[in-house]
Amino acid sequence: MLQKHTVIIGAGISGLTLGWSLKHQKKDGNKLTIYQKKDGNKLTILESSKRPGGWIQTKNEDGFLFEQGPRSFRSGGTGIATLQLIEHLGLQNELLFANKAAKIRYIYTDNKLQSLPTGLLSTLYSPFFFKFLKGLWTDCLAARCQEDDETIYTFAKRRFGAQMAELFFDPLISGIYAGDIKKLSLKSCFPSLHVLESQHRSLFFGALSKKKPPSVMVNEKPLSSFVEHASRQGIFTLRNGIETLTDKLAENLKEELRLDSPVKRLTFENGKSCIELLDGQRIIADELHLAIPPNQLAPLFKTSCETIYEQLNLFETASISVINCGYHYPVLNKKGFGYLVPSKEKQKLLGVVWDSSAFPEQNAHSQQTRLTAMIGGAHFANFSSFDESALIELALKELHCHLGIRKRPDCILFKRAHEAIPQYTVGHTARVAVLKHELKKLPAKVSVLGNGYHGVSVNDCVAYANVTGHCSEL
Repeated sequence: MLQKHTVIIGAGISGLTLGWSLKHQKKDGNKLTIYQKKDGNKLTILESSKRPGGWIQTKNEDGFLFEQGPRSFRSGGTGIATLQLIEHLGLQNELLFANKAAKIRYIYTDNKLQSLPTGLLSTLYSPFFFKFLKGLWTDCLAARCQEDDETIYTFAKRRFGAQMAELFFDPLISGIYAGDIKKLSLKSCFPSLHVLESQHRSLFFGALSKKKPPSVMVNEKPLSSFVEHASRQGIFTLRNGIETLTDKLAENLKEELRLDSPVKRLTFENGKSCIELLDGQRIIADELHLAIPPNQLAPLFKTSCETIYEQLNLFETASISVINCGYHYPVLNKKGFGYLVPSKEKQKLLGVVWDSSAFPEQNAHSQQTRLTAMIGGAHFANFSSFDESALIELALKELHCHLGIRKRPDCILFKRAHEAIPQYTVGHTARVAVLKHELKKLPAKVSVLGNGYHGVSVNDCVAYANVTGHCSEL
């Protein structure tokens, strides 16, 4: 029989997880065995940069552990797929669950930090109580949307009122997408809310009465005791940083992984994909999986398929900068996970994560403070015109204003994440469907995956890569 060659372009979390899934198969529940490649079948993973992991990057600097990309996972929903991957890689002992204080979260509004309720009692005494009560009443009276899709703002305003939309939904979206709720799609960003509204008159009471359906992206086999326990613990990270996960995947895929191998062009003919590298090499694939963002993928189709090229250019992104601040002494007078800033406050910061409070086990010593400020996004005009030093000074100025921190950090790291965050604007689900339809027309087997399509979180990427791997065979 002829050799089959499967190629993955992109060694971020999606490409690496797919590679792992293709190389291994599950037997007897959660046990893994190496997939026996028949007739010399081959897997190749191409990565343009000199390191695997994509936007996931952990830095150790001057005794501080900093995350310059994703920093934690939610254990429920698609987080189960991530927990299963961690178990299969033997990283169970790396797991760290968030400190109890991390349940406390804040919003910066009316020129001060205000804590969000964490339960019924705290809701009764919250300064937001009457806003919640009004929103609950509005939710009970709201009419359902008659359109197939709508913006998050339109949904939140209709269901809970403009105040709730601007005070709570807006900063939440800034924290996840660095986006504009007046442009982003409810159906694509919060599909569970979209479904819940179609089934219940009141979202609040519907959420209370409805059992959460299992995700189609998660393996439905019985969970191991490790995954079962961990899935109920809330937010978690890895002791030595999230890059531990992508490094371990890369280590297991070292024979298949080719770094510093940028792709120049893709062409398709007679059931095969031809991948032309920048150095002139050509690789022929029987099956091709594209695990890079739409804006990076589009140029590869420019000369071979204009329709797909144009479709990929419809997907939007946002840029942010991450500023990690380390202090060798305590500077926070509060505990919690951190805070978000509604866009109506006209501040530059999107929010700040209090890393040393959320995950104190990662601190080098008990006096250490680690903060991560995020700046940029859809509401920051002319963001690209600000250089590194200007953005750092803006962030430090607002840390002083919001948290009263006057002293300069002992350690500062800066990372500009250009066009890093997909923006699921209204019509996103339809655009993904059209793209996949066009890919099926190609005279070769080609798929797309990654945070540009089916969820921006690491959990979503891991879960969808697993689904893709189960639908394919090496």
